[in-house]
Amino acid sequence: LGCDGDGVPEPDTEGNALQLRSVELSDPSVTRALGATQLTKIGVYVTDNAHAALSKNAKSVYELANGTWSSTTPPDITVTNTSTPNRLYAFAPSDLSVTNSSVGNHSVPVQVVADNFNASQQVDYLRATPLAATAASRAVTFTMNHALAKVSFRVSKSANVQETLTLTKIELLSSTSRLQMGSSDTMNLSTGTLNGLASTNSIALEGSTVLSTLQKDPNVSSLVAPMSAAETRLSFRLTVNVTEADGNVTPVLLKRRL
Repeated sequence: LGCDGDGVPEPDTEGNALQLRSVELSDPSVTRALGATQLTKIGVYVTDNAHAALSKNAKSVYELANGTWSSTTPPDITVTNTSTPNRLYAFAPSDLSVTNSSVGNHSVPVQVVADNFNASQQVDYLRATPLAATAASRAVTFTMNHALAKVSFRVSKSANVQETLTLTKIELLSSTSRLQMGSSDTMNLSTGTLNGLASTNSIALEGSTVLSTLQKDPNVSSLVAPMSAAETRLSFRLTVNVTEADGNVTPVLLKRRL
């Protein structure tokens, strides 16, 4: 999901357009899922120093092509006073609409649903550490941060088990209901905080993966919202289909506690 590297071309500095040198991840080792691809498109939102949206191209989309980030509708950065620079925010996915806040708590809509085993059902929301820009300093690098947490499991079977075991569900269980989900929520572009989520005591992650006895790497990865507080009684319930030699399939529930 990273998209920075050596030899990145310097952006064109003509005019007053905001220039994007590169986009980096705060932790390049944390990707949305196994086999994640590069981040090649982000949304950018620009306000004046008092948090009012620019009158033109306040929200634009920057895209990576041939090693260079560019936008067809870049915002103009014309302020010259370094004590009152424009404020810059970036986010992904790039097509999210921005709600302006007069105190700087600008936000975009998000939905947090039960994910699947390869983190492809839940949208991966990112936002950048806010930046400042003036007419004399218009070329910037955004550092993106993940709003959701990636939870990975390494599930294997005992060498003594001869039957074929297929994992079909993992349920996250919180006895204090500190798990969170929601369909009409927001992400703060300044802090990355997710607002409006509803507390729940369980989240069911579904998929299908055949278990092996030699499982060194995670075979389930999913995205979830950060918990509302530290959880001391988190447990997991696994649903496994057991396929006998004669082809009969029996679902089995297994429960584990941290």
